[in-house]
Amino acid sequence: MHTIATLCDMKDRETGEVYLSGPMKLGTIKSNIRIRMITKRGPKSPTHCVEIWKGGEWHPFGVAWLQAPHGGGEDYYSCRLSHPMWLRNEVLVSAFPPSEDGDGDEWHMVWKPQTRPADPLASDGIPY
Repeated sequence: MHTIATLCDMKDRETGEVYLSGPMKLGTIKSNIRIRMITKRGPKSPTHCVEIWKGGEWHPFGVAWLQAPHGGGEDYYSCRLSHPMWLRNEVLVSAFPPSEDGDGDEWHMVWKPQTRPADPLASDGIPY
């Protein structure tokens, strides 16, 4: 897994909205990123949006769901990053809360590169 962003709780001075924000580096993309709450439209719809700071303004960069781990513990964000201008494919990442080991108040957004599943026919011993 690769840490691509370190996020902290922030509060908008004008609206009072609380969100997570911090610097991100994903491949050649270097920018600030934020996760903020949105109105949920249905039972499976995202709970948050992910935005990237480019050209002096925030742009949509993906969606996120607040998830509870199956084995218990702190809730985390499951995110899908996508943007036709900056990403070729959708990128799946997770943002985990500060650990009790002394991360302070920083969340860590991590990416585990997906590998293609092995072709089941590639190892069948047939030379063609």
